[in-house]
Amino acid sequence: MARAREGPSQRRRKRVMAEPLANQVLRKIGEVCSLYHRLILMVGPAGSGKASALKEVSARALQQDPLRLLQGLPRNKTVVAAWNGTIVDGYLTYAGPSHPEYRRYPIRDLEFPVLEAWK
Repeated sequence: MARAREGPSQRRRKRVMAEPLANQVLRKIGEVCSLYHRLILMVGPAGSGKASALKEVSARALQQDPLRLLQGLPRNKTVVAAWNGTIVDGYLTYAGPSHPEYRRYPIRDLEFPVLEAWK
């Protein structure tokens, strides 16, 4: 019985599957810079590593101001975002002081509603 030969797309798929998702995203970031929609979509079932890959990419490469990133979204769409931070002494914070992405924003300067979520 003869073995089926792998085509180029099958070899490429195996190579991509072996490469960590975060590395794939980092590689694609440079490729999408010239596109109209600078969007990279990670697709996979729950538990496939999308969230952890995104955290790794954020820590390694994006170095974005999270609030400015959200404010840069189109104004003709409503965005509801979950925020990893707190409101303390009139300041909205993102992450913790030891985190490389730590930010502090005066609440009085924000031009949108902020809702606090507590268990």
